[in-house]
Amino acid sequence: TFPIENKPIREISFTSSGRSVWGIVAASVGDQRIPRLASAPVYIIAGRDWQPVGDGKDVLPGSALDFSSRLDAPAGKYGPVVIRNGKLTFRDRPDQPVRFYGTNLCSSSQYLSKEWAEKLADRMAAFGFNAVRLHHHDGGLSMRTKESSTGLNPEKLDQLDYLLYRMKESGIYVTSDLYTSRAIRPGDNIPECDLYDATQQMKALIPVSRAAMENWKEFARRWMTHKNPYTGLAWNEDPALFCVNLVNEEVLAWQWNRSPKAAELYIKRFNVWKQENHCPDAQPNEGDRHFRKFLQELQEKCLAEQLRFAKEDLKMQAMVTSLNY
Repeated sequence: TFPIENKPIREISFTSSGRSVWGIVAASVGDQRIPRLASAPVYIIAGRDWQPVGDGKDVLPGSALDFSSRLDAPAGKYGPVVIRNGKLTFRDRPDQPVRFYGTNLCSSSQYLSKEWAEKLADRMAAFGFNAVRLHHHDGGLSMRTKESSTGLNPEKLDQLDYLLYRMKESGIYVTSDLYTSRAIRPGDNIPECDLYDATQQMKALIPVSRAAMENWKEFARRWMTHKNPYTGLAWNEDPALFCVNLVNEEVLAWQWNRSPKAAELYIKRFNVWKQENHCPDAQPNEGDRHFRKFLQELQEKCLAEQLRFAKEDLKMQAMVTSLNY
């Protein structure tokens, strides 16, 4: 609060300190001092109203904290998730909208023994989650002993297979990304790649490298058409996999210059594009509206090809999306 003299106000100005960010500023003016509530510590003590729950990882089945009965198991029993009238619903239960409440499993946390996959599925169901995202999984799923990164690690694949099965049996739906952070290797034969074992260059290369696009497709094909021995279904036909993201956070305005070779490719293409679009003075940076339009057109073309591949070649039952940054 700032005191002002008690006289008519003609103008109030806010001046940047030079370290500000964009925002909308609002102010209230009055003739009384606004009370400001000081924060005070709050203590919760065990007693009649509050009981300790230990480490909070396991919930007593059937207790007031067990939300597993709210899940309609197994996941996928009503067919794949579809969109009707702007709402998510199931193909075979079209009149009842569905909401997903979930969390991420990241990196090694999704590669579990069968015992721990059982525990995790039971815990998540008890907490009331009906969805889980497998994230940053493709580095582990890729066979590290191979020259190419598109080969699948059979041990890790089996762990993912069983995890999907147990989540499905508990009524928990699964979503994932077809590419997140799988590192490119020399055996992938992507001539435009200049940083092997880097985890982010692929996002820049897919729109401008035919070899990178085919590499992305090959990994997705091997994974999605693999038949899960525990469910009896391939991943691409399992309705428990309700949504698939094509590439995680691949927005080109952020990704295009992730490596020197990638930046060179984009600038070369942009030089051709700006001549064709009669803007010879445009510059290859995100502040230039012509360059943003160039990136957008390139991204739309790439996305259209990936969507066709997912729906027509892979025949994905799951909803497909991307540009999730």
